[in-house]
Amino acid sequence: MEFKIESNYMMIFVFDSINLYTSDRVKSEILQLVERESPVNVVLNLEKVPYIDSSGIVALNHIQRKIKAIHKNLFLYKLEESIHFALKLAGLKSLLSMILSTEELENL
Repeated sequence: MEFKIESNYMMIFVFDSINLYTSDRVKSEILQLVERESPVNVVLNLEKVPYIDSSGIVALNHIQRKIKAIHKNLFLYKLEESIHFALKLAGLKSLLSMILSTEELENL
């Protein structure tokens, strides 16, 4: 996992599937970065995430709730179609509404 800080957001790049075996680590690392860097807007770049299972969806939902609780914003960026579909099937409209286009990212 890598991250970069821009003037109006922190982008976190996730490079692996988010599943039963990796979801706790991914969740922990993302929340630690957010606490340490304290950005207002957090963008998860999921372009390199080939797969997400139900535990990964739960982890994303948990991350979203934790970030919202500290008055920050979470956005998802560059999702594979299969991940977008999995979120839709799970009924996580709040996560689906956080998917950014490139134009929206530029306007954060």
